[in-house]
Amino acid sequence: MVQLPSLLLVASTLIGASIGLWLYGGERVAKPIRLPIPAVQDFLAYDLYTAQLYKVTVIAVVGLAAKVVDWCDRILVDGAVNLVGLFTLASGQSLKYNTSGQVQFYALSIILGTILFGLIIALPLLTALP
Repeated sequence: MVQLPSLLLVASTLIGASIGLWLYGGERVAKPIRLPIPAVQDFLAYDLYTAQLYKVTVIAVVGLAAKVVDWCDRILVDGAVNLVGLFTLASGQSLKYNTSGQVQFYALSIILGTILFGLIIALPLLTALP
């Protein structure tokens, strides 16, 4: 069963092809063809301004999104990584002056650091408890 949209599509294709063949196939119309309204001719000649429209819409949005993601990566992600690295260096520098040779002090430092790290990790879970 043929549907109406299919018939309309085939009919418009045949009409367009017929007009194009009539205009460009013979010598009935002087070439190059000039439309009475220059704006319409420019609109058709520049492919409905598709390239300019694409540049203004899609390329602009993708460029803006890329700049936002780049900023987040440079400032937020790299900043967090650099902060952790700075904290590691500072704590390492402060710990090097605390070398006493006592194993108990080293064990206490490791245990306290592990507990502190565990609390930091578990803090979101602890605040969610009723």
